[in-house]
Amino acid sequence: MKKIVLITLIIVGSFTGFANGSNNTWPTNLKSCNDQYFISRPDTTTYPIERLSSPQWINYVGKPIDTLLSFLDTDFPGFKIGKVYSCGNIKLPCRINIYYGNGRGFMIYVKRFQHLNPYKTLPDGSWDATLFRQENITAIELWDNTVCVFNSNP
Repeated sequence: MKKIVLITLIIVGSFTGFANGSNNTWPTNLKSCNDQYFISRPDTTTYPIERLSSPQWINYVGKPIDTLLSFLDTDFPGFKIGKVYSCGNIKLPCRINIYYGNGRGFMIYVKRFQHLNPYKTLPDGSWDATLFRQENITAIELWDNTVCVFNSNP
């Protein structure tokens, strides 16, 4: 009986936070650009870092990830999109990577969810990338191997 009550409290507590529209947030601050590194994908197109650094990436913060992907597909085609990642020990979705060759690419962060229920995973334990890509961007990082070239997070 105690187990049933405990499980019920856990389930109700986790969904209560999501149901309240003001609490649909990722629970911690984003890491700074210096706390991470970018992993190379050899099967992607390579662009000079100067060319990738030139657009005004800050203009995409607050817009859906798909908007950024449409721009990249037109102006910087040949990327690969990674899975939806959790950040640190938090088992909630927060980031998707966009890979180019030579260790260059973007980390795109989301903190507030309007389309994806961050508490609901697919049967394999991952999150629905299609729904995640509809979310508005909270922060963008551009990486050149281990160097963060751009960080929109203040």
